[in-house]
Amino acid sequence: METNKKIISKIKKRNLKLIVSFGLLILMSYYASALAVSSPFWLKDGVKLAPGETQKIEFVLQNMAGDSDVNMKAGIIEGSEIAKIADSSDVYSVPLGTQKKVEVELSAPENAELGSEQDIKIAFTTLTIGEAGTFNLGSSIEKNFKVIIQEKTLEEMATEEQKTGAEKLQWVWIYIAIAIIVLIIVILLIIRKRR
Repeated sequence: METNKKIISKIKKRNLKLIVSFGLLILMSYYASALAVSSPFWLKDGVKLAPGETQKIEFVLQNMAGDSDVNMKAGIIEGSEIAKIADSSDVYSVPLGTQKKVEVELSAPENAELGSEQDIKIAFTTLTIGEAGTFNLGSSIEKNFKVIIQEKTLEEMATEEQKTGAEKLQWVWIYIAIAIIVLIIVILLIIRKRR
């Protein structure tokens, strides 16, 4: 009979531990979902750059839950030789219920070896305002990806040519529109002068 009581007691303790653990897990998941950093979906495959090429990518800071505005600091932990925060400040105010974009600029050196890879690690750290207006560091979210140095493919070069061709065509249409507007104004002035 006593062994049954011991077994029942052990089961109750185990159940209590499970309930407490589950409750803590729920509380921690609520806090974790308060802040998020999203990155482009293709980043998991790495960013492909040719030697001397520069590209900007965007991360999005999100403060969609919780109960207050958040300040976050973006910093390059690894790969600062080719990655830098492109914005004028590395501290971002993210009001409750909003998103804030962070631009990171990647620049492959001219003499980069083809096929080489560089690990990039970026940390987004929450900041709290302490005494005398100083910032204290809080929790951190890290994003990791690779920059892969490769030659530009014919497809990439063709795409770049199409972009520059489209931009040139856009300017041609703008110049034509301006010329038509000037022509209409001149015609209206001539008609008004004859009356």
